[in-house]
Amino acid sequence: MGTIGTSYVVQQGDLFYYKDASVLCLENRCDFESSYLQLLMRSSMIGEQIRFLSAGTTVDTLTIRNATMLLVPVAPAAEQIRIVEKMNKLTPYVDEYGRANKQREQLNQVLPIRLRKSILQAAVEGKLIEQSDDDEPASLLLAGIREKRAQLVREGKAKPVKGGESIIYRDDVGHWFERRGKSDPVCIDEEIPFDIPDSWSWARLGDLIDLKSGIDLDKKLYSDTEKIGIPYITGASNLQNGHVLENRWTDSPKRKSIKGDLLLTCKGTIGEMAYNPFPVAHIARQIMAIKAIDDKMLGYIRLFLLFYVDKVKKAAKGIIPGIERADLTEALIPIPALAEQCHIVEKVDAALQQANTHL
Repeated sequence: MGTIGTSYVVQQGDLFYYKDASVLCLENRCDFESSYLQLLMRSSMIGEQIRFLSAGTTVDTLTIRNATMLLVPVAPAAEQIRIVEKMNKLTPYVDEYGRANKQREQLNQVLPIRLRKSILQAAVEGKLIEQSDDDEPASLLLAGIREKRAQLVREGKAKPVKGGESIIYRDDVGHWFERRGKSDPVCIDEEIPFDIPDSWSWARLGDLIDLKSGIDLDKKLYSDTEKIGIPYITGASNLQNGHVLENRWTDSPKRKSIKGDLLLTCKGTIGEMAYNPFPVAHIARQIMAIKAIDDKMLGYIRLFLLFYVDKVKKAAKGIIPGIERADLTEALIPIPALAEQCHIVEKVDAALQQANTHL
């Protein structure tokens, strides 16, 4: 009853007692070779018959009457022995094939992930695009971003960087230093995760973005049946395969994200991303909205976060996994010139698409 089809051959001289009604004892009256009989009972041919004969009840049951209807191939006694001997020789190879096939299936599951990580790793290390001595230094781009942010702060469109803006540079002997605001420079060699091309620079992600954390709404302030007001983006269920799905709406928004923001899940399921397609939407506390100080950098920032997401997940804290603002704002991001960022994003998108096609 229930799980059926498991068999065991009682050898001559063994005593076997059973009281369980879910066990059938089939007596060998035809002098079958015991090992041959076990092969039969474990074969797919017998298994299919058992499944067919036992179906049709609430709990699958093989009755004594149905068991007597099993059709079995009967070989001469001598041939039974030869069949068993042949199977004993083949079984190790079959088992080895089964293990190899299982390993192949496991590899097929992890290979796309490993390949994706390798492509992203090469991209952020500057190994995906050929470098040139004529490449503009990224330090010029970062200087322009600092000026633009200062202007946005004066206009009330952005907030100053907490603790002062970060400037990261390399000295003449190759050591990396960071100066925040008016503080003295500090060596950060131990924080630098890998080498980057000479024309690139390191920066804190928080200096390049305006990061907005979401806030939950009381249930009475939104609807999941009527499209009243604007979309209410609550979490990973709304961010699927790079698209944003709407299933709640509110006319009492408190934390707004605008079209083009990069939305990132930061609670529960971490690291799902998509661009906000709506003119305006309310975001819950499971969502962070990222806007680049230089809009043209957002694609590269998204690519970096795809690479960084594993570290983000490891930084998750609490019973419900989650990341804090500092996990992102303090992240060190390698920065190439803007033109190279665009080429890298195009190259990565093409490489990932090709990899997915062939896997």
